[in-house]
Amino acid sequence: TIGMLEIYMGLGLEAFLWGFGTAIGELPPYFVARAASEAGRVNEELESQEGTFKRVKDFLEKVITRHAFVVVVLCASIPNPFFDLAGLLCGHFLISFWTFFGATVIGKACIKVSIQSFFVIFIFSAHTVEKVLSLVGSLLPQLEVMLRTQMIKQKEKLYKAESPNEEAPLLSV
Repeated sequence: TIGMLEIYMGLGLEAFLWGFGTAIGELPPYFVARAASEAGRVNEELESQEGTFKRVKDFLEKVITRHAFVVVVLCASIPNPFFDLAGLLCGHFLISFWTFFGATVIGKACIKVSIQSFFVIFIFSAHTVEKVLSLVGSLLPQLEVMLRTQMIKQKEKLYKAESPNEEAPLLSV
């Protein structure tokens, strides 16, 4: 049987590159806020935040100048809608590019991607799928039979070579 770590090692590079790409995608808000701050202008996005975003902004504003690297790593490590705000604040407070980008890469390409990868590996492991199907079977036996049949069909399509007349598997490249 193949373990979780073996599966993760097989997709580690691709997962890291995915996270690295998302880290690059976080640069525009940082650069826009930095340019506005250096030009002495008020960043409209920072000023327009209300409610929850304002509370998060105020909290981050207090700690980001003292602990920028740690704050960015933590914000980048979990999927959340506030990371653009962290990028805006880092740019606005002129946190160095390498501090922001380095922390973003660690948070997104190492920590967040690893958490998400292990979660997906666990959720789709044979053991977990079997437990879920058994639970479904105890509540709705007909649905369990349908799901098992569909899974078997999809696995067969996925693992055997396609012939020109066959339908492509649901998960094909």
